[in-house]
Amino acid sequence: MRSKLYTYVVTLILFVGTAHIGYAQGGKEPPQPEVKSTPPLPPPVGLPTPIDDYIPYLLILGALAGASYFYKIERQKPTDS
Repeated sequence: MRSKLYTYVVTLILFVGTAHIGYAQGGKEPPQPEVKSTPPLPPPVGLPTPIDDYIPYLLILGALAGASYFYKIERQKPTDS
């Protein structure tokens, strides 16, 4: 019973804390950026390699790694045979 009460109290504190932070930062406007007279930086050299092209592969790889991890853990459990 004590662990449930502890969980509820911690959850309430975290919820109230995040709500308080959200309300505290709502009314202020950010400062205007300073205009500098220096020339802009040149673009980076080479082709850009965004990660967006590989997201499906990363999801499949993560699912396979997770399945393999849980399969190994399941095999380590003792059986009643």
